[in-house]
Amino acid sequence: METTLKDIRKKVAKALEDQGFENAIDEAKWLLAYVLGRDSSYITLNGDETFPEELTPKLQETLQRRLRHEPLSRIRGCREFWSLEFDLNAHTLDPRPDSEILIEGVLSKIMSHPCGGEDPKNKHYRILDLGTGTGCLLISLLKELPQAYGIGGDYSFEALQMARHNAEKLGVGERASFYQGCWSEALSGPFDIIVSNPPYIPYHDKEALAPEVSEFDPTLALYGGEDGYDCYRELAQDLFRVLAPHGLIALELGQGQRCEVQSIFQNMGYLMLDVIRDLQGIERVIIFSCENRKKGRLSLPFILSCGCKLCAGSTRSTNFILLDVNRVIFIFVHSSAVGPNQLPIRAFTITGHTDCFKNRFMTDNVFFHEINCRSFSRYCFNMMIRRMLTTEKHTHCVA
Repeated sequence: METTLKDIRKKVAKALEDQGFENAIDEAKWLLAYVLGRDSSYITLNGDETFPEELTPKLQETLQRRLRHEPLSRIRGCREFWSLEFDLNAHTLDPRPDSEILIEGVLSKIMSHPCGGEDPKNKHYRILDLGTGTGCLLISLLKELPQAYGIGGDYSFEALQMARHNAEKLGVGERASFYQGCWSEALSGPFDIIVSNPPYIPYHDKEALAPEVSEFDPTLALYGGEDGYDCYRELAQDLFRVLAPHGLIALELGQGQRCEVQSIFQNMGYLMLDVIRDLQGIERVIIFSCENRKKGRLSLPFILSCGCKLCAGSTRSTNFILLDVNRVIFIFVHSSAVGPNQLPIRAFTITGHTDCFKNRFMTDNVFFHEINCRSFSRYCFNMMIRRMLTTEKHTHCVA
């Protein structure tokens, strides 16, 4: 007895529904369309057609892959993004519709700053995409900005191969270059537009992720350290170096991360231009410039209490914390040091991993409370240590 497409769709939907899949009817339609090599609308319009028996093994294999929670985009090997079809591999993040908000935000900023009578879209922008993956952000911008040139960087060579493939496939290969490396370390710039969808999921949220994400997206592209902000800290340390004077930085955010990311970048002197919400109302993209960043001057966000007799109870005393990889510098400026060029009376260098300083401790009458000092950079250390500690005697302690 011949089996129609409608019957097969019902059987596939039942198998998915029994395993707790939501939207099982539509998923069955998409799976069946993939097996047949047709558009999903073909299944809807031709339900009475006979299903080819020779495709039964392929259908069974495809259904089993989906029942193991493999996303349909990975089964198909491609995903639509910004109305463009991007091929995927195991080393690339599966592009999400939420990331299209970043493209919209960049284009909106460009169009809101026309230069004379020139169409902003026809300017020769230099674009940098960090953590490019499939290349979806860079390639989508290059399609919208026909005179632009872009560079995509990624730590994964296999991801870069896929990005290059997509650039060629989508007709922007001559205007796109790709490099393997860690963020912007190997580049000199300047770039007019810097975009990134960095890893931002905290390690401790791993168990809460859907299996479609945790089991099939590359780990390297998902997790941003214990609190999810490690990559933002690294980016904030160096992007000012490669950003053009009137350029912009657009970063994707995880849910609830806007305040901390804004603080990380503003503490390094960046100017926040905009925050853009997605269709669910989540703050999804944040945009910065470096126009208010002054060379050699950095904001110092940490204020600690002091236990010395000279400054007890004084609100004028200030403590600076500077981080250089595994060294933390505690600088105490007494309330009597009111001049901007006056050296601090005490400075302490503590050697060890920064996790050692989460508990409070006493050193030479200066009392430090629990702190989080991970957002300070090597740049901050180098600039401030030269200016403030050139003549100061240090006490070395091991925590």
